[in-house]
Amino acid sequence: MTTPMDTTDPETLRVVLVDDHPLIRRSLEKELIRRGMQVVGQGENGTDALRLVEQHRPHVIILDVSMPGPNVMDTVSRLRQQTPTTFILIYSGNSEEEKILALFEAGITGYLLKTEDPECLAAGVQTVAQGKTWLSPEISKVMVGLALGNKPKPTSPQPEQPLETSELTSREAEVLRLLAIGYNNDAIAKHLHISPNTLRNHLSQIYNKLGVESRADAVVWAWQKGMGNKK
Repeated sequence: MTTPMDTTDPETLRVVLVDDHPLIRRSLEKELIRRGMQVVGQGENGTDALRLVEQHRPHVIILDVSMPGPNVMDTVSRLRQQTPTTFILIYSGNSEEEKILALFEAGITGYLLKTEDPECLAAGVQTVAQGKTWLSPEISKVMVGLALGNKPKPTSPQPEQPLETSELTSREAEVLRLLAIGYNNDAIAKHLHISPNTLRNHLSQIYNKLGVESRADAVVWAWQKGMGNKK
């Protein structure tokens, strides 16, 4: 299970950078070091990513989407299997809808666009190191738009009254609240002191009760109920 950091002290953060452009890596390294973080390894492809994470066991790996060698989806899946204690922050120049959703399903924790202000990089690294999701604003809009747009059109009359939060158990409501404020599965399980299997059962029950098929749809439902604003 991926273990979130217990502190936001940047000096405790170990980071690996993987991008096939040396100038980008140097720029990222400079920004992270300026913020007091430790860049413990650098590479240019998926093979390097797997080797460096195995060698250094960083808290976070910053991974480019488009690199030579193994494709990013395979790299992310193998990283999650090989070293689940490392969180994955994608650093990309594009926002392809299908790729974003697939990468989150594969196990990334954050998605940062290269067009963002460099200061966002450090904030993103610190956020995902705590097991919370970091999204560039444009990516957030894409995901919410997909979730809203992908809701199936009803073929039969809607229920007389929409589901209310009170119809969830207290534990299901807490799981949904944590989803809405950005926790990933590993962080939720740790926070609630439950096993991954128990969490999966809770998520299945939540999806069934809400009448949704995906995590994104459940998050949108929670946001519409104001749960994403609760701390």
